Amino acid sequence: MNKYKVTLSKKGNQINSVDDWYKYAPPMKKDIHWKDGKSAQELAKYIIEGNKYLPQELEVLLIKIGCQPSGELQGEPEAITGLKSRGQGRTHDLLLVKENEVVVGIEAKVEEPLDEPVYKIIEDLIMKKPEDAKGKYKRLKYLYKCIYDSEIDNTYLKYQLLTSTVGILLEAEKVGAKKGVLAVITFISALGHMSNSMKKNKYDLNYFISTISKYKQSEGFYRLPGFEDIEFYVEDLYI
Repeated sequence: MNKYKVTLSKKGNQINSVDDWYKYAPPMKKDIHWKDGKSAQELAKYIIEGNKYLPQELEVLLIKIGCQPSGELQGEPEAITGLKSRGQGRTHDLLLVKENEVVVGIEAKVEEPLDEPVYKIIEDLIMKKPEDAKGKYKRLKYLYKCIYDSEIDNTYLKYQLLTSTVGILLEAEKVGAKKGVLAVITFISALGHMSNSMKKNKYDLNYFISTISKYKQSEGFYRLPGFEDIEFYVEDLYI
């Protein structure tokens, strides 16, 4: 289709190949995570194969939500969004930005989980890292306030989905974009079948979506309490 051009870079370094991606934007613990069949490398291959255009599945997504094909999207692997609280920011596997229009945060998966549920993170902080508990709890309160306009309530939600959502919407706010998209891409092709881990991620994502259903608009997007001026979309893609 070749409708949406994308330029990939990291800290001023152009990324034109999978080797460039590894050189300039490797994942954390790269010796473990940069392998065939791991999501970081599968995402790099998938995006680079588009030859400076978004792959078909992402093009279809942008067409569906009404994004214009003019201009270029800027892509940054391992992009970090500060979350207005202490501690490390949210790391997006890939952040795609078109100023004044759309921000897409991509979360790539093969068999990796969507992080821990919130209750487990709270338990671990209390039991293992009490010195970090205050800052982490403050961040959790901020995330729940942005998404649900509530205190910490449902702790069965996966933490990664909360930080991804708020991180994407903060980036959209920063560049004046009216649309923010969380795209969870699962590379079934890496295994050749839908594994139990993939099914669990699908369940966890659908559960998260069910908790924001009251914010869904007739056009198919969500207006979350902390970012009511931004159309928020959640997409589950399988490659």
